[in-house]
Amino acid sequence: MNVISNWLVNILLGVIEWAINGFVGAFNASLTILATEAAVTPIEFNAAIVNTLRTISDTAIMPIAGLIITYIFCYELISMLTERNNMAEFEPKALFALIMKTTIAILLITNCFDIALAFFDVGQVLVNNAIGATPPEFVIDIMAELEAEIDGRVGTAIAVMFFSIIAWFVGLVACGLIYLVAWSRIVMILLYISAAPIPFATLMGKDWIGQIGQNYLKNLMALALQGFLMVVVMIIYGGLVGNVAGVITGQGAIMGVVLLLVCMFVCVRTLMSCLSVAKSIFGAQ
Repeated sequence: MNVISNWLVNILLGVIEWAINGFVGAFNASLTILATEAAVTPIEFNAAIVNTLRTISDTAIMPIAGLIITYIFCYELISMLTERNNMAEFEPKALFALIMKTTIAILLITNCFDIALAFFDVGQVLVNNAIGATPPEFVIDIMAELEAEIDGRVGTAIAVMFFSIIAWFVGLVACGLIYLVAWSRIVMILLYISAAPIPFATLMGKDWIGQIGQNYLKNLMALALQGFLMVVVMIIYGGLVGNVAGVITGQGAIMGVVLLLVCMFVCVRTLMSCLSVAKSIFGAQ
């Protein structure tokens, strides 16, 4: 009977080890891929897509930007002529300043695509420096503690096996959410740069219309900083996993698995809020 029990326990331990190593390994691998994705610029992601978006921006969005610049020029010219005693005190230097502002606006929208891409080159430098300064470590081995807790008991082994399979499934869901965050970010970046001429056309405007371009630049900076914050979250996650080792020693491996899942969800939840944090830092709406 003991031979059969030990044989069954060994099979169950194999399943448990497969499940534990599977969800921890998959999660750590997805974080490694996330670190790579966070440092990728749009051109490195897919240069063909970026060139297509540049063409679309030049042919479809640029004419709208030209209309906006024309509107701003006419609006400010009329305001300049009427605000000083119904054109009785017209100053030529004000007209010259308006022409210079319009010239700068034209230069901005002409090069807006390259300017928008430059934000993410800066973001790449931030991410690479963060990864190089503190490489994250996520490895933890709990199988020895689990075997000690099971101690040849078939019932305990079956319970731990079901729990491990649930943990494996939850870990796969967490991995999917990490890929969702990484790819959603790059898609959002591509959407922002594709419409760059419109907000750049408003940068030199006064009152509310000038705030459109300013808010757009803030959002670009937030997207660039998002990758850096993702790497910071991964480094913090490595510290949380390191603390789990002490819990395993004091409270057991099963509690350690629970805390590993908690660490994963904290990591994923924080990764999903990195963009909101970056926007709050720059005051973007």
